[in-house]
Amino acid sequence: MSSGTQTERKSFTALILAGSRPTGDPLARATGVSHKALVPLVGKAMLSHVIDALRRSNSIRRIIVCGINPANLNNGDLGHVLEAGDVTVVEGLSTPSASVNHVLHGMNDILPLLITTADHPLLSPEVIDEFCDRATQESYDAVAAVVPADLVRRAFPDSNRTYLRFRERAYSGCNLFGILTPAGLGAPAWFSRIEAHRKRPWRMISLLGPGVLVKFALGRMSLASVEKYASRKMGLRVTVIVLSRPEAGYDVDTVDHLKVADAVLRSQGVD
Repeated sequence: MSSGTQTERKSFTALILAGSRPTGDPLARATGVSHKALVPLVGKAMLSHVIDALRRSNSIRRIIVCGINPANLNNGDLGHVLEAGDVTVVEGLSTPSASVNHVLHGMNDILPLLITTADHPLLSPEVIDEFCDRATQESYDAVAAVVPADLVRRAFPDSNRTYLRFRERAYSGCNLFGILTPAGLGAPAWFSRIEAHRKRPWRMISLLGPGVLVKFALGRMSLASVEKYASRKMGLRVTVIVLSRPEAGYDVDTVDHLKVADAVLRSQGVD
């Protein structure tokens, strides 16, 4: 790929949600750090791995970290990460959707926006580019990503995950969302509610209405139907992107997840 083509593709702003719950995070406590984003993994904070993947992708022109005090980032590897000057750190608000809205309405030239989380250390440039390419193939206002559950199971057989079971296949969420147009500015509240129920699929689906929940419970709901109902409910052009790489569906919530991520990164030569 020529450098000119790469420059043309670098159209997305990336927003990394790095805030902590008001009560703190169990994984942060277990590893002795103040924020989950700072949990150490192969010699670096999880947040550093996410920033590195975004930097190495062909799709990201700007990176924003939201939800963590800049003073917490001045030491260690993150201090060196921020010295490059291509990462902006902004204040987070009380909820993920409030933080996203704060960024969307408080900063200029923000769209299209990719939203991810600091607990996604296996995120790769290939996943990011696939997501951004697919998100911009048609005229969508907002997008969310999933990956087939069988791919995740094969790649991470010793890791328990939560899956969404649809008529044709089961999927894992990816903590990857996109806001592509001004009309899509209303989507963060929905994405936040979806993310909050990611461990309880039936509650996630219930956001689309009781009839949709019944079809889901009976195994009659397809992913295409979810897109249709979500677009109608939100009043937007919404799609769900099915990604092809299992690492897209692997976030780190527990010490066991952290051990698996450590083994994967070391097998890739990351140190």
